[in-house]
Amino acid sequence: RAFKEYKIEMEKNVPGGPGISEATNVVPHPNDTNDAPDPDPEPIKTEPVVEKEEEPAPPAKVETPKSTVVYKIQFLTSGKELPSDNASLKKVANVSHVVVDGLYKYMTGAFNNYDEALEYQGKVRELGFSGAFMVAYKDGQRISIQDALKETDP
Repeated sequence: RAFKEYKIEMEKNVPGGPGISEATNVVPHPNDTNDAPDPDPEPIKTEPVVEKEEEPAPPAKVETPKSTVVYKIQFLTSGKELPSDNASLKKVANVSHVVVDGLYKYMTGAFNNYDEALEYQGKVRELGFSGAFMVAYKDGQRISIQDALKETDP
């Protein structure tokens, strides 16, 4: 209570009223040569600030257009969404997931080459995901590995 009374008393003494402070001894910027306000100031352009979490890059990750076949390694399925700090998800880089029929299917990697994806599948299995397997996507839709191979084989 004493603090509240002190605060109220102090705010009464601030020039301009409670909560308003008055600027004194304003020093102009050295480059400011025009004392008159600009009659037509240009608007200030601002960009939104977006904080990004750093994610480790997956080995041989390839940025691909949607129409290209992409091979990924599915390593985990769950009936509920797992938090990003889940111990299993932390073992693998560049984790993504899709929800199919209420199941969360977690994947890693993005390869244009079947052999590179197959090699990475072995590495994911070595991390303790013995059931990890390859899946393929084209135009954002899952396709069979056989169809993907037909599209990527010369």
